[in-house]
Amino acid sequence: MQPWEIPIFILIGYLASKFIQPIRKYLKIITIDLLIPAYIFFVAQSGIDLSYVYAFVLGAIVSIVGVIIAYVLFRKSEYLREAMIMSSLGNCIVFGFPAIISLNMPIEVGVVYIQGHNLVALSLMPFLATLNKKNLKTGLKNALKSPFIIAFFLGLALSITNIFTQIVEPAKYYLSYSFYILLIYFGSGIKKGRFNKRLTLGVGFSKMIVPALIVITAHLFGVSWDITLVSLLLAMTPPAILTNAVIAHYNLKEGESIFTTLVLTIVSLIIILFIGFFY
Repeated sequence: MQPWEIPIFILIGYLASKFIQPIRKYLKIITIDLLIPAYIFFVAQSGIDLSYVYAFVLGAIVSIVGVIIAYVLFRKSEYLREAMIMSSLGNCIVFGFPAIISLNMPIEVGVVYIQGHNLVALSLMPFLATLNKKNLKTGLKNALKSPFIIAFFLGLALSITNIFTQIVEPAKYYLSYSFYILLIYFGSGIKKGRFNKRLTLGVGFSKMIVPALIVITAHLFGVSWDITLVSLLLAMTPPAILTNAVIAHYNLKEGESIFTTLVLTIVSLIIILFIGFFY
């Protein structure tokens, strides 16, 4: 998937919403409950690589701080859970890798950053979605039942056995096509949502601006230029489509969240084009 395909397939879903509505609940089951957890399982099969430890740590910190900032901004808002989930995970693979390759940056640094980022974000998202301030124990139990977190930690645990080594890459490749179906699904539901300026600006700040400042600060404290450039590019990516899948799975405010992702995706496209022009 390429970055520019995201708004196009959302638009396709929006235009075809009349025909999609009768089967929309089945699309949700197939993609969000089955295909996406399967994709997460095989992503986790990559294991953890600490050859670029600063990139790994930056990826993890960006996710944690993004959630904290979102909590501060939205602690009294009805969009608290949506904002924290979207601030936890960036669209690194779809946005980051094509940009890294086209700008001739070290892709291995990006791989390690994403591992640290995914490890934290995929662990946090189900807990954030089931957040219960009055009963954290209940929230944690609900999170542990999530197909996303089960798939992730099962894949991570089995990565040391090398059982699926031969099929990991083909499985990730073919399962990644489920994201196209997911985008069409989200597009078909846009009419139910509405653009929320505060949510978009808040998530833009916690997911893109603050992470960029963290990476720049890390460079000032000695992180190498190569790691800084790659991490900066990945830190500024918009919320991952997967965050919207989690929001939809838990029946949260799906319409507003996909609008926010769509707007920030377009903003990120402009930023990447600007960087590519001057790099």
